[in-house]
Amino acid sequence: MHDGRRDRVRLPGGNLNLGLTKTTFITGALLVVTLVFQFRLRKYVPGVYWLGIVLISVVGTQITDNLTDNFGVSLVTTTVVFSIVLAVVFAAWYAGERTLSIHTIYTTRREAFYWLAASSRSPSAPQLATHSRAPERRPTRGRRCSFARRSRRRARVEPKR
Repeated sequence: MHDGRRDRVRLPGGNLNLGLTKTTFITGALLVVTLVFQFRLRKYVPGVYWLGIVLISVVGTQITDNLTDNFGVSLVTTTVVFSIVLAVVFAAWYAGERTLSIHTIYTTRREAFYWLAASSRSPSAPQLATHSRAPERRPTRGRRCSFARRSRRRARVEPKR
């Protein structure tokens, strides 16, 4: 599965060791609070908007990681499911509003469709693309790369006194 490095919240002063699931709940709560502020604002506030976008991306990735690591759901499955949900959101948005234009988001309902679509996009698609297996490389038969050879040579050379 994974190496456990994602299971820790890293802070400048140390590590909280909360685990992936608890961290997902915490960032999910921050996302909900951010979206509540976003919906209460009557004008565009860049900081709140972009915090919402970043948190949607982070929480979506964490949900995918939880599904993959804790429940064994493949990235292909999560990508397909998120894609279907996004298509349903777009269909409902168009059926209810007769537009998908972001330039006509003047009502709370249209903004709700926008944020629902943003959160329904597939965070697992990029992961799927980067987790695809590369072709096996042939063994180097005991030879090291040129960087390793240079590093070993430099380590043997003693500095002049």
